[in-house]
Amino acid sequence: MIKIGTRIHQVSHLNGIQDNEYHHVFMAELKVPVSELKIQEEEVDDIKLFDLSTLKNTNGLKNVLLSRFHDYYCNVYGKIHQQIEER
Repeated sequence: MIKIGTRIHQVSHLNGIQDNEYHHVFMAELKVPVSELKIQEEEVDDIKLFDLSTLKNTNGLKNVLLSRFHDYYCNVYGKIHQQIEER
């Protein structure tokens, strides 16, 4: 696995709880079909694959990725693309 980066996600809930999460982003080559992956249900809700270009087009998409994080997704796209070209 290759680390792409870390992003801090902060949410202030109406009940006063401050939710601070660190999102560690990695890339890895998938060598088996998605159907063979085993999800650790306590940690992961779902696994989805989508075309890499989706990261660059989040501004115009609904229900795929959050468009308010468009700049972040473009950054992730750039780092993934860089790793692919270096291979």
